[in-house]
Amino acid sequence: MLTAVGDKVIARRSPPADMTAGGIVLPNAVNLHEGVVTSVGDKCTHVKVGDKIGFSDYWGNNVIKEPDGEYVLLAEAEVLFVFDG
Repeated sequence: MLTAVGDKVIARRSPPADMTAGGIVLPNAVNLHEGVVTSVGDKCTHVKVGDKIGFSDYWGNNVIKEPDGEYVLLAEAEVLFVFDG
């Protein structure tokens, strides 16, 4: 298990979508990714474990490959949005 420290967030990266729920086809060059937060550091104030988040391709280059999937290490400030619901 991976544990985040400080202002860091660890999220399990979701596979990229080819189409939105509304039927819009996404090009391969889209630089947004989604993931589910699995661990937050003690200085994080805006995200919590279980949140579905969006982040840019330019951040989260720290990819950790585990047997159950790929995880990304981000600073909390690199999280662009949290999905509602």
